[in-house]
Amino acid sequence: MHKNRIVNGKYIGFHDKSNLPISKGDFVRIKEGVKYHSMKDGQYHISKKTYVVKVDHILTGCQWMENDEEVIQNPEVSWAGTGKYWNRADINDVEVV
Repeated sequence: MHKNRIVNGKYIGFHDKSNLPISKGDFVRIKEGVKYHSMKDGQYHISKKTYVVKVDHILTGCQWMENDEEVIQNPEVSWAGTGKYWNRADINDVEVV
């Protein structure tokens, strides 16, 4: 069984950075309705509008077992948001500009 967030899309679980379509410095589009995490309050949010951000770094994703369940974390793009707090979104939910 898969635990955690949505586990669909092309990039599921760990991927080496060299195999991902996005890298540091790229600009990506965060569409309205995309789920993202903000370090400003430590919560997940849904974007209320579409906007373009510059990727600061990539989290490569991972997989592990927890209480006999496989936990999957997809790769994520991270950018500096309002107030310089880090935000991150699943790489499957953004598009390169």
